[in-house]
Amino acid sequence: MKTILIAGGTGLIGSRLTTILAQKGHQVKILTRSARSSDNDKISYHQWDLKTQTADPEAFDCDVIINLTGAGIADQRWSENRKKVILESRVNSIKLIGKMITQLPEKPSYIGASAVGIYGDSEKTMMRESEISSDTDFMVEVCRLWEEAHESISSAVDQFSMVRIGIVLSTKGGALKEMLKPLQLARQGVYFGSGEMIYSWIHIDDMCHILVDLAAGKIPSGLYNAVAPHPSSNKEIIESMIDVRGKFAIKIPAPEFTLKLALGEMSSTILNSTSVSSEKIVMAGYKFKYPTINKALTHIFDTSV
Repeated sequence: MKTILIAGGTGLIGSRLTTILAQKGHQVKILTRSARSSDNDKISYHQWDLKTQTADPEAFDCDVIINLTGAGIADQRWSENRKKVILESRVNSIKLIGKMITQLPEKPSYIGASAVGIYGDSEKTMMRESEISSDTDFMVEVCRLWEEAHESISSAVDQFSMVRIGIVLSTKGGALKEMLKPLQLARQGVYFGSGEMIYSWIHIDDMCHILVDLAAGKIPSGLYNAVAPHPSSNKEIIESMIDVRGKFAIKIPAPEFTLKLALGEMSSTILNSTSVSSEKIVMAGYKFKYPTINKALTHIFDTSV
């Protein structure tokens, strides 16, 4: 069993990952702004502060660091100040982790999160890890600087990996929770614009098990797309949600111009089409439990994960 430190351990992915790791018998340490006690002897909380660049040294007595830190991309409209928070929360977390690692006698392995936003608006072209978008939009730039920050500490760790994460499906938060609201409140399946934009998604448990397998060395270290093998259009996801729930609902388009007016620059996060390949991680040995949207949503709605 390993001791695994998670930065961003209280977020959507981190919370589920903590549960899975603890159930498997691993010791889990979580970096948080406010340290607190835990009623689970497999889980402990350790304080850190990105502003002062300080952290509890005890937290870094670990075998693996998984860094999921980052302010929510779609939590607020993208003002210039919000953009700064989104970028700095990612880069400054890595800066602090790098500083703490230099003080360790034995170097841990490191897994850093990125996002498929680095591919920009790729339409229906399947993007692989070797490809980078030439787009100049905000999300591409954030992901590029995020990955550069991760890579800056790669020589200081034992094994180094990065995962480019797609849309994580869970009823606990993220995009799916928002898409469910019109269905739950008014039996309306709302898709965006034409609904033809491609989304590269992943079931939250597949996302977590990829991180578990990387931490355990079951998957070789490296750069991987963390997405299911079958990307789906926005309209296909809405149709699958209606079908799996088994309740009548009307499909309604949200006009593209309305979304751009309401969300501004942030509308690109739902209007861009990003088709991303999972071939590399499958070839590395990972077997997806939920490869199709219907199978993923069936499990998610049945278990409320």
